[in-house]
Amino acid sequence: LRCALSGHLVLSTIHANSAIRTLSRLKEFNLDMEMLSELLIGVIYQKLETNDNHTLRKASFEFYSLDSKT
Repeated sequence: LRCALSGHLVLSTIHANSAIRTLSRLKEFNLDMEMLSELLIGVIYQKLETNDNHTLRKASFEFYSLDSKT
């Protein structure tokens, strides 16, 4: 958070089951959610999905934007 406060672009990873669930996971770290809401632009969630017989895989993405400009 300190780097983001100083104006740097920060990219990070976190384990969660969806883009929305990422916000709940961040709350579990006892972060200041008001400060985080000012710094966080969005969340990209990716998942590798397979068909029923596991012969084909495809990547699916979910984007949750927190920035009113996007």
